Amino acid sequence: MQNLVSIISRRLNRDFSTIFKAGIGAEAIRDLLADIELEKESRELRRIIAQSKGPKRTRAIKRLEIVEAFRKSRNRPEWMILEVLPVLPPDLRPLVQLEGGRFATSDVNDLYRRIINRNNRLKKLYEIKAPESIINHEKRLLQEAVDALIDNSKKTRPVLGSSGRPLKSLSDLLKGKEGRFRRNLLGKRVDYSGRSVIVIDPKLKLHQCGLPRVMAKELFKPFIMRWLDLHEGPTTLKAIKRMLEQEDNEAVWRAVEEVTKQHPVLLNRAPTLHRLSIEAFEPVLVDDRSIHIHPLVCPPFNADFDGDQMAVHVPLSTMAQAEARLLMMATNNIFSPASGAPLMSPAYDIAMGCYYLTQLTRRKSEEKYKDMIKTKPEKLPHKYEDPELLLLFARNGWVDFDEKVVVVINGSQEKMDVRSALLRYLSSMGKVFKDPEKAVQLWELGKADLHEDIMVNWNGEWILTTPGRVLFNRLLPNGFPFVNEIVSKSKLRTIVTQLFEAFWVKSLVEDDKLTLILPGVGNFSLKKGWNCVINEVFEKVKDKTAIRVKYKDEKLSLDAAVERGLIEYYGQTNEPLVQFLDDVKELGFHIATISGLSLSIKDLDVKTRRDEIVAQTMELVEKWQEATRQGEMSQFERDDKITQEWLKATRAVSDEIMESIDRFNPLYMMADSGARGRKEQIVQLCGMRGLMANALGMLIHDLPVTSNFREGLPLLQYFVGTFSSRRSLADTALRTADAGYLTRRLVDVAQDVVIRAFDCGTDDGFDMTPIYDESGQVVMQLWERIWGRIAAERVVDPRTRKVIVDKNEMITMTKAKEIEEAGITKVKVRSPMTCALPHGICAMCYGMDLSTRRLVDIGEAVGIVAAQSIGEPGTQFTMRTFHTVVGPSIVEIRQYKTRREAALREITERAREEMGISEMLRIIRQTPRGLREEEQKEQRMKWWVRLHVPRRRGLLRVEELFDARRPLGQSIIAEYDGVVREIIKKGIWRIVLDIEVPVEDLEKHIGMEIVEDVVSPRSKSIIVRKGEKVAEDLIEKIRKSGVNKVKVKRAYVVPFHAEFKVKEGDRVEAGQQLTGGTINPHAFLALRGVKAVQDYLLREIQTIYRLQGIDINDKHIEIIIRQMLRKRRVKDPGDTDLLPGQLVDRATLEYENARVRALGKREATADWVLMGIMHAAESTESWLSAASFQRTTQALTDAAIKGKVDHLIGLKENVIIGRLIPAGTGFFSRAKTRLITPEESKMFPATSESE
Repeated sequence: MQNLVSIISRRLNRDFSTIFKAGIGAEAIRDLLADIELEKESRELRRIIAQSKGPKRTRAIKRLEIVEAFRKSRNRPEWMILEVLPVLPPDLRPLVQLEGGRFATSDVNDLYRRIINRNNRLKKLYEIKAPESIINHEKRLLQEAVDALIDNSKKTRPVLGSSGRPLKSLSDLLKGKEGRFRRNLLGKRVDYSGRSVIVIDPKLKLHQCGLPRVMAKELFKPFIMRWLDLHEGPTTLKAIKRMLEQEDNEAVWRAVEEVTKQHPVLLNRAPTLHRLSIEAFEPVLVDDRSIHIHPLVCPPFNADFDGDQMAVHVPLSTMAQAEARLLMMATNNIFSPASGAPLMSPAYDIAMGCYYLTQLTRRKSEEKYKDMIKTKPEKLPHKYEDPELLLLFARNGWVDFDEKVVVVINGSQEKMDVRSALLRYLSSMGKVFKDPEKAVQLWELGKADLHEDIMVNWNGEWILTTPGRVLFNRLLPNGFPFVNEIVSKSKLRTIVTQLFEAFWVKSLVEDDKLTLILPGVGNFSLKKGWNCVINEVFEKVKDKTAIRVKYKDEKLSLDAAVERGLIEYYGQTNEPLVQFLDDVKELGFHIATISGLSLSIKDLDVKTRRDEIVAQTMELVEKWQEATRQGEMSQFERDDKITQEWLKATRAVSDEIMESIDRFNPLYMMADSGARGRKEQIVQLCGMRGLMANALGMLIHDLPVTSNFREGLPLLQYFVGTFSSRRSLADTALRTADAGYLTRRLVDVAQDVVIRAFDCGTDDGFDMTPIYDESGQVVMQLWERIWGRIAAERVVDPRTRKVIVDKNEMITMTKAKEIEEAGITKVKVRSPMTCALPHGICAMCYGMDLSTRRLVDIGEAVGIVAAQSIGEPGTQFTMRTFHTVVGPSIVEIRQYKTRREAALREITERAREEMGISEMLRIIRQTPRGLREEEQKEQRMKWWVRLHVPRRRGLLRVEELFDARRPLGQSIIAEYDGVVREIIKKGIWRIVLDIEVPVEDLEKHIGMEIVEDVVSPRSKSIIVRKGEKVAEDLIEKIRKSGVNKVKVKRAYVVPFHAEFKVKEGDRVEAGQQLTGGTINPHAFLALRGVKAVQDYLLREIQTIYRLQGIDINDKHIEIIIRQMLRKRRVKDPGDTDLLPGQLVDRATLEYENARVRALGKREATADWVLMGIMHAAESTESWLSAASFQRTTQALTDAAIKGKVDHLIGLKENVIIGRLIPAGTGFFSRAKTRLITPEESKMFPATSESE
């Protein structure tokens, strides 16, 4: 065929050379492109778009977009054809000589060599005037060589090297993880860094880390050399270097000690999942070669000590040191930016020690009164014959100390308050102390038990407590309430939060006059936040290298002086909290050590009636098995009953263990304190394992594991137990990769979201209500959703009419709970989704920074924080698959051969008639079993629409929502307002609606029945009668009559045994769910609008995380949803420069409309577009950011055609070109610069930027 075409083209060239010209390859394409008149082509395409519909219009819009890109960038289409090939500099395609005289060369050199050889050969063929066919063949070879140089991976048969692997082309050098963008431009390698294995060091303070001396000597070398030059007399550089090489030089080690004082270092543990994976510490020099870290910083780093390594980085400049101290120091990063929960709360051994310390003694009277103290009595007695019972009630907190009771003490009956009764009773045993310290001293001398009941006078109030609890409360600062309960891990978290709020977040700083005064440096307003203060301080300092400044007659490093000033002028500090954490670490470890807690196999011997319970359950199971065999019970009912009964048996064994186990049992203490393990694991160790899950997550009801680990498992039960174990091990590896990829996509889509202003001035907001799961249980209470947000309107107590929160006021924790207690169920708050700023968001729409409990600082990179907050806990998801019955999908019909095909055809036709719609059929061939009787056809139809599509859960469902994919397990939603006429549960299940269809949409409903007479609004005559089918001629008649809406009968096919969300006679709205399942967000956006889809996505994502026990604040998810909805598709461009069907940023659309509005012209209209995070990241305005994400070559090609200019708004693009990122302290230095016009550049010839 190819030869025939070439023969014909040669003849036409020869015979009709004046009107015909044929060519091959890029030359011919270049000539064709050169003939294109862009202006004329643009006008023609606009005419086609205005006059046509469907695929033709879509193709024209795509072409117009490219034509307009060429016009605006002043490029020409023919310039896209290369005539001169650029050659990479030799440094980027090195040639390295190896041993033995051989050379290793870059793949690009081989690709260039092929082009040069073929180009020279083609040149010679032209010179000798070779036949055209030979020249054309050589042109093809040259084209292939150039294609291979540009992108070798795209070719079906790539060019291979001598080793047989494809050569890396120019595109391969740019794209992928090992490409230029991600490896070299975004993945920097820095000097003054090192790495070593980490070990725990309980002796460290929270702000310290142990740094090996030999590492410090190398890392701080420039500082050491400077110190030696200043303090060891003037000397030469060579002499200093010689001193450093001497291992036993005392001056050098003295210098190491001096320069590391007050000089913070950064520690980083990979993988860096969130910002708390890099923290600053003050180094303490250690003699071994490992890095020592504080035990409480392990959770934020997710570090353990099984060989983990950490990297150390040294901040060099004074400003870098200030940022490290003020923003990154471990003591300033105690709380999670994702949820506001404490990350450095004591756990494991420390929690175990505190739990043991605050435990109550086992009194002899407990056995006597065990039935009375099991649960609190409804009515407490007024007379106590035995003061022991009163004591037991009092230490459970069931009695009021001021209540009057009658007590018999030492044979004497008296009426007195509970406090006096306990004082008299315990005083007789020598257990009353006016000075709490005396009780602790007696314990230290071995004369008192740590857990015994005592009365102490604490700050003027008599308290029933123990010496252990007194010891614990000594750690708490003055003014903090006495903690008189067993302190578990969860209680320690609560105390950490209360301490922070009591001594740091006393009030939000909103006073414009609050000023930091640094003598000799200047006065600085604290209103703008820490980022701005740090930046302004260092701009004022004349000598950036000056390490010390004078602050109140004390010489401090500049960063320490700023910190001291901020603490003083805020009047608040987290020092009490940091001190408590260090003290509780010391005490917890000490008590855990001296308690002698250890685990023995004897501790697992807990008496239960397990054998009796299992025997009773087995009898019931056998009874149901027999009933199934007799046909009295279906197999489905039997399986359900067996499952429920075994779960009930496991619960009964569990309850017995928890009742009978001693509270001083080490196993129970470990689980109850939260130090390690769970109560369910105790049951598996001492009781029975119960039902196991198979690889699909279904419970294996036929083979319950009735043994426990203490006794050991029989072989069959052990094998059953391996099912779920194997699945969980495989899941862990898969989750890690998936969660990492999700984080990367989230970071890319949100990396340019920075707090850019204090207030955008919008009056819009978002309605917050409690979130419920499918069963109606509260997943997230209202106060959790509104805490830390700015109210968009005044919130008033409906009962008292008192204003709880005013408009634009922050909702604190106290006020959030007050709002909920007032019975208010909906509050409108400012939201990142409704912020009016064109780029980034404002501080008021974001609200509180959860890690500091203050209004977020301007310059904060909240997009990155949001991405990390959502992505970091991704590995905690379980990945079990749940199968549910859901809406229509691709339908499978089993086709039977020969004589069965007629029956199949009849079923299919009947189904189509009943449904009124055509379905896509996927035919699966199967060995013929046949349809036995006519009645089986009905069963086959039911099976045909019984769609068991697995509905995604956990991480997979999160990805589905963020990618805005059409969901698996999709529910059916009403497309128009209407009424449910009937629900058919016979044959093919259907929901039939009478819907109100706008006239312009009637074409989509041709063939459907009209259910109500259509009456002309002018003549009042009937145009179309009830029962007629929608047809093209009727549509035209209805349109001419002026009728707006027509009632049509619409049937929705639903799966067999679907969950119906409506009933007959219900009024439904467009977008309302008719069946259970998940909603298609794109359809929901089109039917309900942007606010509804924002609310749906937010609730769905939050529900998934909450059900997994993961706490993420709404605002982080809202930032990602904002980015998913930042584009609009132009519907009508009006008089703007936009194109129909073009995807534009919301800011671009608003700017264009404002421009034409000012000129009195017609504005553009556009529809909202919901994009998945991957598509949103690719369609960013920054071509540098898009190219470094993925599809690098397409992004660069698109940018070249459109002549794009990157305005360097986001973080990635600034990192790529090596500029300071426009976030944090860097935001304020960038805010003072702007691009200048060509006219202004004549005024400033020496610079391109103006302050």
